[in-house]
Amino acid sequence: SIEPDELVLALQEKFAGIGEPEQTLIEVHPSGHSEEYVTRDTRYGMLMHTAMSPDSMAKDKAAGVFQRRLQFLANKLIGDLEAGEKIFVYRMVTRDLTHAEIDRLHAAVRSYGDGKLLYVRYEDADHPNGTVELVKPGLLIGYIDRFAFDRSGKRLGSATASWLTLCRQAFALS
Repeated sequence: SIEPDELVLALQEKFAGIGEPEQTLIEVHPSGHSEEYVTRDTRYGMLMHTAMSPDSMAKDKAAGVFQRRLQFLANKLIGDLEAGEKIFVYRMVTRDLTHAEIDRLHAAVRSYGDGKLLYVRYEDADHPNGTVELVKPGLLIGYIDRFAFDRSGKRLGSATASWLTLCRQAFALS
């Protein structure tokens, strides 16, 4: 989870400081009927689920594991962006992005090379579920009926079928 402007900044700064102890908070959040560690990056506001229960490892030991994982994932993402062979997906459950936000995000992805951005937003009357448009080189916009959570954060359940349709359409267009 990361806001679009913070993601643009993180991309521009090559995720500087990701995983550093002074920039990484480890929190415990409810997850279903139990609890889960999550990481929160204080510089970019990024929240990441860990799928690890506080019962499985002490917080201080888990912090080191998560910090290394964040650094690995940031480096992997940068390498993938530079290779320009993948479609990078961004969605925001709470709202649709503005055209300006999409353009900034697309430019940040393209600053690394020929990578493609698939921005997924809610369907509308002109763009039913499963529609994917090639807007310009390296920018695809897909439309989905729903995400796994509604705009308020209430869990709706899996949206796998809709995502599979979008991913297949995006791959065919790229």
